[in-house]
Amino acid sequence: MEVPHALSLYRALSGGTFALLLGDPFRDAQTARLIELAEAVAERQGLSKAARARLAFVLVEAFQNIIRHRPEAEGIKHRSGLLFGVVPQGQQVITFNPVADADLPALHRALNGVLGKDADTLKALFLRGLQANAASAKGGAGLGLIEMARRSGRDPGHALEPLEPGMHRFMLQVLLGDAEPLPFDRVAGVCRAQEACRVVAAMLGEPAPALLNALLGLVQESGVGGEPLHACLLAATQYFDDSAARRSGSVLLSVQRRSPIGWSMLAGSVGPDSEARHLQEVVEGIGRDTAFHLKRRYRAALQGEDPAGAGLLELAMRATGGLTAGRCDLDAELSLAWVEARS
Repeated sequence: MEVPHALSLYRALSGGTFALLLGDPFRDAQTARLIELAEAVAERQGLSKAARARLAFVLVEAFQNIIRHRPEAEGIKHRSGLLFGVVPQGQQVITFNPVADADLPALHRALNGVLGKDADTLKALFLRGLQANAASAKGGAGLGLIEMARRSGRDPGHALEPLEPGMHRFMLQVLLGDAEPLPFDRVAGVCRAQEACRVVAAMLGEPAPALLNALLGLVQESGVGGEPLHACLLAATQYFDDSAARRSGSVLLSVQRRSPIGWSMLAGSVGPDSEARHLQEVVEGIGRDTAFHLKRRYRAALQGEDPAGAGLLELAMRATGGLTAGRCDLDAELSLAWVEARS
């Protein structure tokens, strides 16, 4: 039985207080939104000014590293991704990129030049590279890797996973604070979930406005979906507000590609199994409504007079390809429930 995308993403991103997963397309315009996200996380964790600067630098540099080094071939560039994980003790930023076997020697040289070096040595290497205007090796990293390692204060983790003949997936892990490294078998699982779901952007965490706004901005700057998708994402934030009393823990919000121009959006959370079943019944009922009746219900919900809630009803109106609901049992009492809006 095929595992639903919502459950795959929930499993892949679980384990911390917040997680962000980004996939193709990667656009320079998203950089400012990543800085907003880093600031929102830093504010919630109460980080010092220096720690905030380190986090923002590493997150942005890792993102730019993907843009600089990912393959351009249409059939494989969607296999690049970025995972940003937050735990109470710190953060970690993980990138994954396909690398041609011919580029592996240069990659190993770049890594060997950084591993085991102290901060002073890394700073000297960085300055020497600036003076020489050194170019990064394709498939590896250069000055950015040196500076990420220096600011982290810990050796970057790395691993290779075979893909098709002549190609490997290179995974790079930068740790901040006292975060424990995510095992690379878990990282590989995240990579596979990102590929299978064709994730553009996904988050699992508390639906704080600053975090949700940063995710919406990342999707908007990606160029995927345009105004219809943005409207669905805004409706999803209202849905999270409406359903706050019926869930426990984090929420899942994800945007996936379905075709070159098609998309889907998942909004999910964990709660009692009875609530998950009720959500499915409500969405099935909404699906039988006419457009005229949906608008009447939406207006009533804005006045607090429709129990479905304004967010869910607006999602139904905005989802031109339909709105569905699903659920998966997590244990004897709790289920992951979600709604999916499609273009």
